[in-house]
Amino acid sequence: MEKIKNFEELKNNLETKDRVLVFVTNDACSVCHADLPRVDALAAKKGILAYHVDIAVQPLIAGQFSLFSVPAVLLFVKGKEYHRQVHFINFKDLEYRIDEIMNASLEDDR
Repeated sequence: MEKIKNFEELKNNLETKDRVLVFVTNDACSVCHADLPRVDALAAKKGILAYHVDIAVQPLIAGQFSLFSVPAVLLFVKGKEYHRQVHFINFKDLEYRIDEIMNASLEDDR
C-alpha cells in the first residue's frame, strides 16, 4: 500500500486509475493500526491499487472527502466514489465490494 504525500498526488491517482482503494487513518488511532495490515493484505489479495493516507500529516484530505472519523476505507471507480466505510470496517462487505468493482466492465467513458 503506497503512502500518499499530498492531496494533489491522491487526486491525480483517482483521476488516472480505474479502481482505487484509499485507507485513511490517524496516527493516534489504535484501531487504524490494527486494521491497516488487514486492509493492505485484502488489497494485495484482490489486486486493487491501494493508497494510505494519514490525516495527521495530510488534514486537507479529510476535509476534501468529508471524513470526520477514522479509520475509513473509500473505493473509487474511474474517479468516482463507489463505496465508503467509516469507523467500523466490515471486512466481509469490503471484500464483496472490491470483488464487484474488480469484476465490473469499465468500457464506458467517464
